[in-house]
Amino acid sequence: MLIIRYVQNKQVIKVLEEITIILLLIILLKPIVPPLTYLQFDALAGNDKSFVSLILQISFYAFFVILQPKLFTNFLNSFALLFVDPFLGILLVVTLLSALWSETPVLSLKFSVVQFIVSWLAAHLVRKYDWQDICKYLCRMCLISGVLSAFVALAIPSMGINEKGWLGIFPFPIKLGTCMALSIALWSIQPMNSLWRRVIAIGAIMLSSLLLILSNSSQALFTLITLLIFLGILTIMRQFTPRQVSVIIILLISFLLASYVIISSNLETIFAVVGKDMTLTGRTEFWPQMLASLEKRPILGYGVQGFWQSWRGEANPAGHILNSGGFVPPNGHNGFLDLAMELGWLGLIIFSLSFALNFVRAATLWKQANFLEAALPSMLLVYIVMANISETQLFITYYIWFCYVLVAVKLNIPVSKMT
Repeated sequence: MLIIRYVQNKQVIKVLEEITIILLLIILLKPIVPPLTYLQFDALAGNDKSFVSLILQISFYAFFVILQPKLFTNFLNSFALLFVDPFLGILLVVTLLSALWSETPVLSLKFSVVQFIVSWLAAHLVRKYDWQDICKYLCRMCLISGVLSAFVALAIPSMGINEKGWLGIFPFPIKLGTCMALSIALWSIQPMNSLWRRVIAIGAIMLSSLLLILSNSSQALFTLITLLIFLGILTIMRQFTPRQVSVIIILLISFLLASYVIISSNLETIFAVVGKDMTLTGRTEFWPQMLASLEKRPILGYGVQGFWQSWRGEANPAGHILNSGGFVPPNGHNGFLDLAMELGWLGLIIFSLSFALNFVRAATLWKQANFLEAALPSMLLVYIVMANISETQLFITYYIWFCYVLVAVKLNIPVSKMT
């Protein structure tokens, strides 16, 4: 009774709501620091999940639902929102059906259900918040994860730092780096109409920049540069007429083509400068091997979590994939290629259609809106592409997929369905 009376206080409810959403986003970062690591949604579907552990994890989620009944009101009604972007809805249905052609159908079904529920949760939250709120929560997620990462790296170096660089609460330095790149871009579009907001934003950008450097990830640096250039382009394009924008796009494409010719002619020198080999640490060696495996199941793929299965030994569909150094990758290190491995070319095409539709709508929103956070959906879409070039961070229960569902549903949701 005491708890019920306590949570009826409006101020307390607001604070608990913010804590719940930020904790959700932090869990979606897949932190490696206990106890957060035991709360990851993927853990619900793992082969090594005991019944007691499953009950405890579900009970933890249920506790927050009970504390926040208003936040989860009409959750069942939010199911239909997954289909406001028809391609997203079709992709999620294909995900569930992939258990039918997976060699490990139970595993694929479990991971598909978890993926579907996380997507459903993203769609539900979208109807309750506007772009400013979403941007605010993502900024806080990045800031808190940055502070926690700095603390872990300094207090427990054996956990927060490896031979490559700082990783903090993340499993790898590149994931810390790319998250901090997003953090810098997000805080850059936050309104700074008061001294306090300016101090927080500048502090967050400085911390994120330091952590990005300490992660020693060239991919993260490239992601940041791309995001900042993109934000600059958005700002410039807003000042021109549609005809002028068309000319700018043509010039930009011409510039990119010319840059491609120049870069491709000097790849060896460029990779030497950034301290990388031309195979992207062996990635380009096993990508062709993955494509060869995809030829065996080109349309539907191997099912969700059905390709990279090292625990199956010789029955592992990806067991033959390795680079010249003998490294056996745990995933394809490319989010789009891994999506194709799981759901075939059909899945990748459906996602591409969804992405293209939402990019057009995001650009339209930026052109028509008069607030800084209107840049958020298009910026997140660019970030999703950049984060999945040399890492698999797309079609998994990770904050990047959660962000994609947020964007896809929010851009397509009818105003009448907002609450």
